[in-house]
Amino acid sequence: MRQRKGLSHAAWRDLIEEHSSGDQTIAAFCQERGLKDHSFYWHRRRMQRAGSEAGFREVALPVGTAIRVVVPGAGSHIEVERGFDAQCLREVVQAFR
Repeated sequence: MRQRKGLSHAAWRDLIEEHSSGDQTIAAFCQERGLKDHSFYWHRRRMQRAGSEAGFREVALPVGTAIRVVVPGAGSHIEVERGFDAQCLREVVQAFR
């Protein structure tokens, strides 16, 4: 099978999630899809370091909450207004850990 070129970050994330939900070895998984196993390891390691493998976490904020979560690129920050709900803020912070 031909080697794939220039897969996006999202494509690698999907492939890594697909592999983790199956029972194939990394070598077999990569060979079947035309991937280099060293590339798979590199992207998986990069995502683990960045916390990408944890995926998304849902935090249900009440309507009209005074907390705003901003996640630009690789960083993130939380903005709070006067009168924010402290328990809600704790839940948001816990989701980022």
